[in-house]
Amino acid sequence: MTAEKGNPMSPIKGRLILFIVLAAALAFGAVYIFQGGMGKRAQKPSASRAQLATGAMKRLVIHPQPRPLPKIVALDKDGKPHELAEWKGRVLLVNFWASWCPPCRREMPEIIALQDAYEGKDFEVIAISEDYKGYDWAFSALKMMGGQGLTLLWDKGNESLKAIGLNGLPVTLLVDRQGREVARLVGPANWNSREAHAIIDRLLAEK
Repeated sequence: MTAEKGNPMSPIKGRLILFIVLAAALAFGAVYIFQGGMGKRAQKPSASRAQLATGAMKRLVIHPQPRPLPKIVALDKDGKPHELAEWKGRVLLVNFWASWCPPCRREMPEIIALQDAYEGKDFEVIAISEDYKGYDWAFSALKMMGGQGLTLLWDKGNESLKAIGLNGLPVTLLVDRQGREVARLVGPANWNSREAHAIIDRLLAEK
């Protein structure tokens, strides 16, 4: 018997080809799902620095490109001047604060906890006091908050605060290993938050 006109292949052969096409489509779909965002082993692209300014860090201004810092000089307990360049190679959180500033005092315990969380890593908090009464007064206030282990400097005459172009407190700068300002936040924040850790971890990972 001859095949009917317009039916060039047998029903059995047609079903076999259809089965092969469907199997290939299912296999392709499985590979797509595994390699895409649904697979457990899929690697998501890392967030840009700007995308990390969320949650507790939503007011953090992350610069599109790192900025060179002006000359910041502050004094230690013996009156010896120090520049931030001395800490080049480490990630820094530079916090300008004062004992008479309520928002500064409110955020300081979180900054202290942050330093403790990164103990032993290439990270350091530099607390620069804007207190009018000098280093010893600032140290006493910091000690009462449990921060005697922080690196404390005194900004005599508020010269360093003026150098960064601000006069309000608190102000916090994030500085990369090359000594460049990558971000700043004006006002208090929870610096021991998950979001803050994510940003610092990102900076520590960059060489």
